[in-house]
Amino acid sequence: MIMSIRQYSVFFKKLSPCALMVILAVYFCLFTTPVLAKANNYLLEEVAQLTHVSLKGTHWQQVVVNPNHKQQFFIINELGQLYLVDKTVSARPLLDLNHSRQDRDKLTLTAMVLHPNFSLPHQSGHGIIYTAHLEPINKKPATIRLKERSTDLTLTHDAVITEWKFNTDTFKTIDESTRREVLRIGVPSKDINIKQMSFNSVLKSWNENFGLLYIGLSGDYKRQEPLYSGAVLRINPRKFGLRSYTVPVNNPFLKNKKINDAIYVLGSQKISQFIWPNRASEQLLLVHQYNSKHFISVAKGGNDWRNQVSKKKILYQSMRPIKQVLLYRGSHLPALRNKLLFLQKVNRQWNIYALPVSTVLRVYKEPKKPTLAWQFSPLVLSKTSLLTLSAALSSEVLLLDNTNKLFYRVSQENEPPAVMKSKTQSVEVKPGHNNYILIVLIVLIAISGVFYFLKRSKVSAKTIVRQQYARIELSKLKQQVSLYHRHQVSADTIIDLMAITSSRVLLNEQSICLINHEVDCGFSDKKEQDLRTLFAKERANKMIDGKIRQITLKLVDKQKHTYTICLYMRKGSDRITQNSYVSVIVKLVDWCWLIAQQINPDSTEERKHNVTSTVVEYGQEQDKQEVLLHKQAAIRSVTDKPVSNEEVLDPSESIELVEAVSIAKDNKKEIEVEKQTFDSQEQKKGKLIGTELVNTLEKLVNLKQQGFLTSQEFSQAKAKLFKSLLDNE
Repeated sequence: MIMSIRQYSVFFKKLSPCALMVILAVYFCLFTTPVLAKANNYLLEEVAQLTHVSLKGTHWQQVVVNPNHKQQFFIINELGQLYLVDKTVSARPLLDLNHSRQDRDKLTLTAMVLHPNFSLPHQSGHGIIYTAHLEPINKKPATIRLKERSTDLTLTHDAVITEWKFNTDTFKTIDESTRREVLRIGVPSKDINIKQMSFNSVLKSWNENFGLLYIGLSGDYKRQEPLYSGAVLRINPRKFGLRSYTVPVNNPFLKNKKINDAIYVLGSQKISQFIWPNRASEQLLLVHQYNSKHFISVAKGGNDWRNQVSKKKILYQSMRPIKQVLLYRGSHLPALRNKLLFLQKVNRQWNIYALPVSTVLRVYKEPKKPTLAWQFSPLVLSKTSLLTLSAALSSEVLLLDNTNKLFYRVSQENEPPAVMKSKTQSVEVKPGHNNYILIVLIVLIAISGVFYFLKRSKVSAKTIVRQQYARIELSKLKQQVSLYHRHQVSADTIIDLMAITSSRVLLNEQSICLINHEVDCGFSDKKEQDLRTLFAKERANKMIDGKIRQITLKLVDKQKHTYTICLYMRKGSDRITQNSYVSVIVKLVDWCWLIAQQINPDSTEERKHNVTSTVVEYGQEQDKQEVLLHKQAAIRSVTDKPVSNEEVLDPSESIELVEAVSIAKDNKKEIEVEKQTFDSQEQKKGKLIGTELVNTLEKLVNLKQQGFLTSQEFSQAKAKLFKSLLDNE
């Protein structure tokens, strides 16, 4: 029977997203198969021209994409110059090491790298670039020279790593006054120099090894000194006190006195490149020449290959040079995704080969054989062309032709033109046979989708906390505010208190308190009471699965920069942040008073309570009473009867419950004392206390405990109660 349109819509609504994903995956695999790349079906789309009159004959060394602009690139040449490329090369260099140098020996740039936080404002590393160059030995270096201790060793040159900072307003100029020498390595010849510098770009700021700089120092096969044998070094380039850099405490050779602490891998001989193959491993893929053979090897921290490279570590070997390996992570060429692409010249033709790499690198019994991805005609790329592979911001393949001074984007000829410019993945398909491997992969994706939908809320909550600041601290002199990300000890951002122009408190993304320069946007006792009332009402609401309770503070400075601090986050029964709800409210109220006095003193009242003692005690006392009221059933179960399964509290609130129970017992004691006092007075009068009077007295005690009545007001209310009793006689 044919179903109606309405019946179809009801049917699909009942399907879970994961079941729908599986159905679509099976349909895709049974009736379609992707068109694979063919060796000669390539397109070279010109991206930029790299020549003008003043740069005729220049040899370009390295290209790095500008993360702030997908069409721009930074490029260095052998003359010690750094240029910006935007369809054409900029008229003037951003950096010229030989501009004011009078020596005959010109400095040569050999490598550069951008800090992983280059495009992230207000983060350490914003706008920072590192360059490496080779210069004649400097007898009076600005920093301590890293070298091997040998009486027979004669150093002729220094390989120097320098830190520079861009003008972050435009990213089109470099402030040369920010120049800082990070590391200087003494080398015995020009052939031993820094071939590559790189940060592990897949790591995030909360990962352990984030911000560590890896340095590939090419060596000589004749040398056995660890530093000159072909080494990868690992350092933290940030300045620490008088030190221009530091060595990570987990570097593998720290306990070996014969090997420098900064060395991570050694004995690789002529290193030309290294990359990270996946996110879950600290392994490196090294591209190097070893004993006249060319290898792509799997290296791990602590490897010493001065004697021999283990066959189990060799992923690919060849007698021909391997030029510029690239791990393709783009979306336009699905047949090449997660494969290594590298250049080789075969029979006077330039070819790009693809080498599969598993998600988790295994030990291979024998080197893998690559497949031919593209074969370039000599009419397009001559045999004398000097080529370099790199990746665009979208991870697509870029090709630099140093001979013709042209920069290309490489794509498949049968790829639709719209796909090349699209930001989303689009695959041309045609009817074909079943692709069983693809079925397995998509089913695995569908299974992972199940876990995604089950864990989505929790993951999203943690993501919010990680992306925003998690802690705010005020300096001892109350002049600056330090902002911290989650699990970090050092401050990420420091703001002058005078620079803050606005402070907004949000509860569940709804603004509940705003302090700025406008009239009536200060702070007062009434606003504090209203703020506490809103927090108390929110706490009284039951936290069911999937429900979010979030307290956020948003600050704005004079430059209109916004800083978001997630002070409290709870998802159902899981509290994501460290501090409790009570402590966050107390500190937040203190902050409101402090910032209101700073920003808008004319509209801010004088605080009646002491910030450091009275208010904290009042806040804790009131919140404990709220726990008593909201968890009344649980408290009674502790004091009067066994606890049932339905009344068990969340572990994060167990301490608050014990305190609340203690307060409840104190309430009973005080009520009993008041009863005895009143009984003695009534016995003298020969009267008995009625039930209604006892209830009134109990309410007065509760109001006093909750902070709504001071001791003086409580005594006055009690005296009026007794007086009214005597008057009614």
